[in-house]
Amino acid sequence: MPGSVAIAAVLLLSAATSAATIAGHGDVMTTDEQGRTIVLRTSEYPDPTGTKTTIVQRLLHLGGHHYEIDPLAQPRSTQEFHVAFCAAWGMQPSRGKGVVSGENAIGGFSCLHTEPRGQPEHGSSAPHR
Repeated sequence: MPGSVAIAAVLLLSAATSAATIAGHGDVMTTDEQGRTIVLRTSEYPDPTGTKTTIVQRLLHLGGHHYEIDPLAQPRSTQEFHVAFCAAWGMQPSRGKGVVSGENAIGGFSCLHTEPRGQPEHGSSAPHR
């Protein structure tokens, strides 16, 4: 059946896995309308050309070293960077929420790749219906 399958390629950048490519970061703590702690995290990410770009990510603090990232709640400049970051990999930005965790977690971006679903090859062992 023709269609497409979404393949998630989560491209999370964290100090634990990319300490050499992400400089230090700075946090501004605030509270939202519901009384939840919001972290506005400023950090430098390499763009697709290798140039460092300052990014501000809005993170919901879940406790400890756990943060929720909502792509739709990010500043416009961060959303634009997300689009360019994913496009460099031939993908589209994910609009779903994600969680980054760990003592050295800084933030991240999630990209989706959609590719056509292929038909079974002739002579495959798939049952006929």
